[in-house]
Amino acid sequence: LWVVDAVEGAQNVSSLEVSDGYVYVITVDSMDPSQDYRASSGTIRRVNLLTGALAGTMSNDVTGYYWAGGLATGSYFLVGDDSGSLSVYARDLSSKVSSIDLGASVRCTLVESGGYVYAVTNNGVLHKLELSDGGTLSEAGSAKFADSSTSTPSISGGVAYVGGGQGDYPG
Repeated sequence: LWVVDAVEGAQNVSSLEVSDGYVYVITVDSMDPSQDYRASSGTIRRVNLLTGALAGTMSNDVTGYYWAGGLATGSYFLVGDDSGSLSVYARDLSSKVSSIDLGASVRCTLVESGGYVYAVTNNGVLHKLELSDGGTLSEAGSAKFADSSTSTPSISGGVAYVGGGQGDYPG
C-alpha cells in the first residue's frame, strides 16, 4: 500500500472518484470565516492507484471544493466548487477546458446518467447538463426543489431522487 502526502492545512471532505487506474482526491485547502465558511482555495490531485505516484494536480486559489465530488467521463474530469462554478478539466488535470456558472455553491458529487451530468446547488436546484465532445457544458434543464441542499442526486429509472431542506432546514 502507499500513502499520499497531505496538502498542508487541507481537509478531504469530498468523495473520491476512481477511474482508469487513478483516484481523484479533492480537498478544501482553506475556508473563509467572513463568508459563512465558504471554501476559499482547493486542490484536485490525480494519483496512480498501483504506485501512489502523483499523476496530475490542479490548484484553485480563488475558491475550493467542500463536499464536492468529481466525475471522470470521456476525456474530462468535472467538479463543482463553492463559487457555483462547475469546471471541466482535461482528464489528466493538465488544463482547464471550460466552466459554467450554476449560481450557487456546488456541494454534491456529480452524477452521470443517460448522457447527462447532474449537479445540485446549495440553493436547492437540480441541474441537468450536457457535455459536448469539445468539453463545453450547457444547461439542458433545472428544477428548484428546496430552499437548500447539499445532497448528491441518485438517478434510477429516469427519475432523480434528491434531498433538501425548507426554511430552518427540516429535511
